[in-house]
Amino acid sequence: MQPKIESGNLVTVSPDTSSLSEGDIVFCKVNGNYYVHLVKAKKTEGDKKLFLIGNNKGGINGWVTQTSIFGKVTDISS
Repeated sequence: MQPKIESGNLVTVSPDTSSLSEGDIVFCKVNGNYYVHLVKAKKTEGDKKLFLIGNNKGGINGWVTQTSIFGKVTDISS
């Protein structure tokens, strides 16, 4: 599977995370580190929105809350 973002590509990140859906690429914090990852799934537990994030090769990093997502990638350029 080809990566959606190649090494060295520039990305534009919007701070608007109000309308995230599966397949979106997001800038997020996981276990104290910052990554650009795919949203694989989403769910709501009570008043919390949770997002399953992972990479383009099928790897899963786990569930994060919306407060751990700092932006959505809106443009990718080489």
